[in-house]
Amino acid sequence: MKEKITYALIVLLFSILVLSLALYYLFNGFSIRGDANIIKKYYDIKLNNVSIDYETDMTIKLDNENGTIQAKVPDLNKFKCLKLAYEAIEKGHSYQVVLNAANEVLVDAFLNKKIKYTDIPNGLEKMMSMYEKRQLNSVEDILEFDNEVKEKTKEMIS
Repeated sequence: MKEKITYALIVLLFSILVLSLALYYLFNGFSIRGDANIIKKYYDIKLNNVSIDYETDMTIKLDNENGTIQAKVPDLNKFKCLKLAYEAIEKGHSYQVVLNAANEVLVDAFLNKKIKYTDIPNGLEKMMSMYEKRQLNSVEDILEFDNEVKEKTKEMIS
């Protein structure tokens, strides 16, 4: 039961990450070259029954027949993985590969009780700091880099 709850929390965290990234791309014209600090911008957008309001914080409201769902922008100091995801967006594709590959290894290590849950963001930060921006021109380049990062992450854990 404990493993199912842990797995559900991890899935929820990454669902929030995907939503955050989608919103970032939506408000920045699907370009990673814009200002990544979406919290300081102001938007008030209506999409069918979804209202998104940005000012000093972000509130997403979903009005439906059964009630209202509200979510506020998370504190990036508390949610270090989300902060690292935004940094990966700012820095470019190679950092996104590092973040993803290292995360796969670290979550697997956590699920196999080799590391603590709190070691995941620290490990991600360490792996991202080990690399500089790299050109990835093909799928082969990406897969090779992905494997390299996974191997270095495994070495870091052991």
